[in-house]
Amino acid sequence: MRYLEKIKTSGIGGYFELELPQASHSLFSKFSRFQSARAAFFALLQAEKPNRVWIPNYICNAMIDPLQKLNIAHSFYSIGNQFEINSDIELQDNDLLLYVNYFGICGEQVDVLLRRFSPSQIVFDYSQAFFSPPNPQALATIYSPRKFFGVPDGGLLYCQKTIQMPFEHDTTSIYRTDHLLQRLAISSEAGYGAYKKAEAALSAEFEPRKMSHLSERILFSIDFDSAHEKRKQNFSTLQSLLPKNDPFLVNYNYHFSPLCYPYFSSNKELRQNLINNNIYIPTYWNDAISRLDEKSIKRYITGLHAIPIDQRYGSPEMEFIASIINKYN
Repeated sequence: MRYLEKIKTSGIGGYFELELPQASHSLFSKFSRFQSARAAFFALLQAEKPNRVWIPNYICNAMIDPLQKLNIAHSFYSIGNQFEINSDIELQDNDLLLYVNYFGICGEQVDVLLRRFSPSQIVFDYSQAFFSPPNPQALATIYSPRKFFGVPDGGLLYCQKTIQMPFEHDTTSIYRTDHLLQRLAISSEAGYGAYKKAEAALSAEFEPRKMSHLSERILFSIDFDSAHEKRKQNFSTLQSLLPKNDPFLVNYNYHFSPLCYPYFSSNKELRQNLINNNIYIPTYWNDAISRLDEKSIKRYITGLHAIPIDQRYGSPEMEFIASIINKYN
């Protein structure tokens, strides 16, 4: 039936669309697919109707907006040196706790939380941990594929309970593809303005809709096994070349490839020196500064350098990055 509906919508014959290979995997068969991770979180909150949600103070405002929109109370908790949470948090019967798998390196903390709290009250934010599988004990796990791949939108929700899906697909993804095409056809600089516009447009709308057909089609064309392996190799290369002064990686589980190589440095010039050599690194998350103390700001905002390790690159790029860090750090 779904196939017939697709034929009626797209038609047979005529001009060609963008051609993409069709991967032979069913990675997303157990996931609900939304237009963004924030929309997935919104849908989960609508279904669960918690009294209160505990969230880390080191998080983007995008995950706070759904709580405010639904008038759900929330409390912040702080995180420690190894991304562990407060020891004094006590969940009430109808509370939920949201925990971020930071940079995809917090597998040990995930296990600790599942032992400490009722798993049915835990929601994991795996926006930065695409390759880490959901734990079936937890209430839900949320993913954001666009942080790992070139898609204009998309959010995945794995949940113990059935979440009612919205009827409509997102149809605005075509307006968020300029940066993807400009980066491919011209350069990263050419598409940066369009990238910022796309991010702003997606952030402004989080009422749940199904993932766009375009993002679904792109995702189903990706060789995830290859991307996973390249990320692990790149991470390993950087670890062998960079100074062993990084406190973030003490408990990293090497089985799952992370978002980036989170390199800590107190050198205030390092970030700019990387940019001067066309090595672009994001800052996570400036909008959390007002919730953090000075020590945490230096650790998680200004001192953390999210070094790219993604599947577009290999050993030559990692060696070049390491040479710049070792030169200027």
